[in-house]
Amino acid sequence: MELKMTFCPFCQEKHEVELRWENEQYRFDEIVVVYPKAVYYCDRTNNEFVSAGLESDNEEAAYRAYLEQHGRVVADDFEENIVYEEL
Repeated sequence: MELKMTFCPFCQEKHEVELRWENEQYRFDEIVVVYPKAVYYCDRTNNEFVSAGLESDNEEAAYRAYLEQHGRVVADDFEENIVYEEL
């Protein structure tokens, strides 16, 4: 278990939260890419959340997974064709 000190939007204060990893998939038109998505978990409220910085890291991970699995993608197409789905 990895703990991080960050601001929790549910508690409205800064405290240690657990960093968890989930499998997430993005769909680019007909192409599905699975990648590890990071989320914070607040054990005080039993809620998960993603900070702006963590979301940026997750988007970069999805982009890297796409490149590894399917080759080059244009940045404009990346944002326009993305569909968020949980496994």
